[in-house]
Amino acid sequence: MFQRLTRFGSSASAVYLLYSEQHNAYKVGYCDTKGISKRIRQIKPEVPDVRLVGTAVFTSSQNAFNAEQRILDRYRSFRYSGIRGRSSGSTEWITQRPTGKPYLTEPSNVEDRYQEELAAPTERPIEEDIFIVYLMKSPSKRMYKASWCATHNINEKVNKAQREIASDAVIISRFPIQTKPRARAIAQSLNKDAGTFRQEGRNETYEWTSNPSYLSQFEDWGSDGKKSYRCPFHKTS
Repeated sequence: MFQRLTRFGSSASAVYLLYSEQHNAYKVGYCDTKGISKRIRQIKPEVPDVRLVGTAVFTSSQNAFNAEQRILDRYRSFRYSGIRGRSSGSTEWITQRPTGKPYLTEPSNVEDRYQEELAAPTERPIEEDIFIVYLMKSPSKRMYKASWCATHNINEKVNKAQREIASDAVIISRFPIQTKPRARAIAQSLNKDAGTFRQEGRNETYEWTSNPSYLSQFEDWGSDGKKSYRCPFHKTS
């Protein structure tokens, strides 16, 4: 197993498939080929029975990221929302095992050396700036709001907030997201954890609030969407 994961050298990355019998759900993610065991250890406190059930190896982290996104997009209607927590990658769990390309081969065993390897710090491939998850603030009201939108609609969102909430409302932090389902899922997760998510039929509302729990998720990002260092939502998934 170890030789299979490392045969492409230090630049290689892997897409991995984890499974929880308790939740009957699969997690799709990617990381450095030597970092899968670390990801399992990170997730276990939130999903104790999680185990590795499949891997596919790619020559670069960008190729692995693209393959991960294709799988999540293909199974977006099977998204599982019953797992919460910062480390578990709550937006990347699905209720069906992926089939077809990329083929996620089930490991026959995991060597001791592989289990002990720690992931070296790596930068996440840059997602295209098509959608954003943003943090808005009104200094006069001391209120915040986290939401999402298409990147080209940023100014419209700010203008609407200035008309309806406060004239000093402004986006203070944002990060780029490549796909609409992922942007929406992250915004939902942030607001559900903060108790600011409301839904009536198909209408979703992300409410303004003071000192919400999601502030730390944006602290590494500027209003232009550029980070100073790694953000929790852009860690290796």
